[in-house]
Amino acid sequence: MMNEAEKEEVKKICKEVIAEVVPSMIEKGKEETLLLLPEIIGNLYLDRAARVKGAKELYKDNPEWKNYQAIVKNTLEETDSKNAGLTYMEIVERAKPEIKRKVDLIKGLDMTRREKPTDLRFKGDIGEI
Repeated sequence: MMNEAEKEEVKKICKEVIAEVVPSMIEKGKEETLLLLPEIIGNLYLDRAARVKGAKELYKDNPEWKNYQAIVKNTLEETDSKNAGLTYMEIVERAKPEIKRKVDLIKGLDMTRREKPTDLRFKGDIGEI
């Protein structure tokens, strides 16, 4: 068993070693991170190019969906979040049936006619609010 003086000596040595090693480890981590940046940026550009190409093809194959871009975009994002790791074209293929279902559902709604309520009081089965 160590006495207090030995414990203090061990603590002092540990602090000295840590003071020497940690900064070099941090610098090494920074260096490795900086070396990865070109690859990361390249992957982002490739992903963006694939998304632009995929969107163009999607709307070329389904021109009726151009008026429903919000639905298409939302559905693609949902599909992407549920299927991490797939290519964008695979995500598009998986999302097409759901996009079609949502667009067909919305097509039947009349979005041009607007009626203002004439009575602004809230009435229900239990009376007025």
